[in-house]
Amino acid sequence: MRRSLILLMAGLLILAPLYGHAATVGTATFAVANLTPDGVARTVTITWTGDGSTGGVSGWVTDNITVPTAFCRSGATFGASGCTLTEAIRGYYLLTVSTKPGTTAPTSYGATWTDALGVDLFNGAVTSRSTSAAQSVNVQTNQPLSGPYTFALSGQSTASGTGTMVLYLLYSGVQQ
Repeated sequence: MRRSLILLMAGLLILAPLYGHAATVGTATFAVANLTPDGVARTVTITWTGDGSTGGVSGWVTDNITVPTAFCRSGATFGASGCTLTEAIRGYYLLTVSTKPGTTAPTSYGATWTDALGVDLFNGAVTSRSTSAAQSVNVQTNQPLSGPYTFALSGQSTASGTGTMVLYLLYSGVQQ
């Protein structure tokens, strides 16, 4: 009985990484910047490159992205080099999303920023993005961000297609 329990636990430990995290596809860098000296207005800039064969971009989770300590709100859990993007945006409202295709033009694509329940905070408003022009859309969330969130593109199939997305945030003053 004890041996069976040990083997079961060992098997679960081996399988846990397979089910615990979504695999990332393509590359994405996330940069946080304050628009005001006090950090009340903030942006998150996502610069992405589609997978070299499929063009896909998906699986980027805010809990797995580290930002410098300058962007960590008080009470955030700090690591060696900062806190998670989730902690850096906690308590902010999402107002606007801007997109711009990169030098390797992507195909028309949609973007999602989903919560743990799979709800898209963009409310489906960031779809049919232009392959040649910058675009902006108001998405105003009704509740402060708490995370974690997953960033993904759909429909982007240009191998190594590139683009930039900027999320404009406003701090609510409420920590969750």
